[in-house]
Amino acid sequence: MRRILGLVMLALGLAWAQVDKLKACFIYVRPIGDAGWTYAHDQGRKKAEAALPWLETRYVESVP
Repeated sequence: MRRILGLVMLALGLAWAQVDKLKACFIYVRPIGDAGWTYAHDQGRKKAEAALPWLETRYVESVP
C-alpha cells in the first residue's frame, strides 16, 4: 500500500512540475488608488505573486 501511495504521489508531483504557472485574476470594482479596500487587496495580490513563484496574477479595475 505504501508503494502504491508513493507512486501516486510521485506521479502527481511530476504532473504538477510540467504545469505552467497557476493563473489568478483579481476583479476590482473601484480604481486601485492609494488607500481603501481595493488598494489593500492589490497589495495582497502583489505580495502573493512575489512570494509564490508558481503564481501569475492579473487584475482589472473599475468593473461596475
